[in-house]
Amino acid sequence: MVVLLADGTAISTIPETIGNLEKLKILSFHDCHLIFSPRKFPQTMNIFPASLQELDLRHCNLSDSMIPHDFRGLFLLQTLKLCGNNFTSLPASIGNLPKLTKLLLNNCKRLEYIPELQSSLETFHANDCPRLQFINMKFWRGGELKLHGCRNLKCLQGFFNLEPLGVDVVEKILGTCGLVTEKPFPAVEVHIINNLTRTAIISPIQVSYISL
Repeated sequence: MVVLLADGTAISTIPETIGNLEKLKILSFHDCHLIFSPRKFPQTMNIFPASLQELDLRHCNLSDSMIPHDFRGLFLLQTLKLCGNNFTSLPASIGNLPKLTKLLLNNCKRLEYIPELQSSLETFHANDCPRLQFINMKFWRGGELKLHGCRNLKCLQGFFNLEPLGVDVVEKILGTCGLVTEKPFPAVEVHIINNLTRTAIISPIQVSYISL
C-alpha cells in the first residue's frame, strides 16, 4: 500500500500496526477528531513508517500534550500538514526533518511559537494564526511564505524583530523634529498596517531591527 486516506472517518486512535506498512508514502487523517490519546499515543513518531513522504493531520484536535515530540524517524517526509489544531508551539524536533519542503499551519488559533525550521523548506503557510509571535527562520533560503492574519507576529528570526518604544524615547524622537509639549507625554499608539501579515492593528510605536 502506497496511499492511505482516512479523512473524516470515525477513527479515534491510530493502530500501531500502521508502522508495518513499509511502502506507505502518503497518510492522511484529515478531520479525524481525537485521533491521538495522550495515554495511548507515544510521544515519538515511530508509530508511522519511515517511508512516509506526506503526512496530513489537519483538524485532528491536536493539543500540546497530544502532538508528538520526536519527528526524527521520518527522514523522507516532504509535506507536513497540521492546520486547524490547538497546540501553542511545535516541538524543536520539527527541525530534524531533512527532506521537509512544505509545512502548513493555517488556522492554528493557539499557536504562539515556531522553532528553527529546516533550510530545505520551500513552502511555509501559517495564515490566520492570531497568537503567533515568534518564528525562527534564520536558515530560510526563500520560497513561498504566507503569514496573512498573524496580527501579533513580532519576530521573524533572521529577518526582523519588533520592539515597543518607551514614552521617553518617543519624546526624544519628537523633540528632534521640533515637536515639543509641556504636558506629560501619554503612551502613544499608532495604526500599523503590516503588508507581510496583511493585518491592521492599533499598537504602541515600535522599532524594527534585523534579527540574526
